[in-house]
Amino acid sequence: MHAVSYAEARRNLEAMIDKVVADRAPLAITRDRAEGAVLISASEWAEIERICAGGARPVAKIL
Repeated sequence: MHAVSYAEARRNLEAMIDKVVADRAPLAITRDRAEGAVLISASEWAEIERICAGGARPVAKIL
């Protein structure tokens, strides 16, 4: 996972959001004195919520 500083994220937020959405890849945002965060696309978040809610097919059925 690619990581950027909080300062860089503030300077380039729109471009970073566009990249996260286009690549469907998360972006870690780090901070010096506090816990960081991870930026993901809305569609990736919806998929995580669906899986956590039990909407994912069991692996055995996929295979």
